[in-house]
Amino acid sequence: MPLTIRAPSLDELSGLSDLCFRSKAVWGYDDKFMEACRGELSFEPRDLELTPIAVAELNGKSIGVAQIRVVDGEADLLKLFVEPKALRSGTGRQGATRLGYRRREKTGRDATNHRCGPGCRSVLPQDGSL
Repeated sequence: MPLTIRAPSLDELSGLSDLCFRSKAVWGYDDKFMEACRGELSFEPRDLELTPIAVAELNGKSIGVAQIRVVDGEADLLKLFVEPKALRSGTGRQGATRLGYRRREKTGRDATNHRCGPGCRSVLPQDGSL
């Protein structure tokens, strides 16, 4: 079955938050740092109204998530996380690309601001556009 990219539902936000946490932890950060990041790695119900979010699903299981925020015509990539077992499978690139298309459809502009850790640098286009 192919990878599906879709919007999340309210009831899966907690599980997607946990996915973000597991994905960040794979890079070897200590427990204290990870706990300090928990809020930033979590989704809140209001995120569904305020930001585009894309979930990557394979065989009925969520294996990746991406989120952008658009303010004054500028887009920031807030989250791009993939289940550790699915890293390097193309999941992150597909989720980020889908959000980029949605961004261009709505505003005619690319997302160009990224704060990203070691894993997402290989996923994003070299020119920084999304």
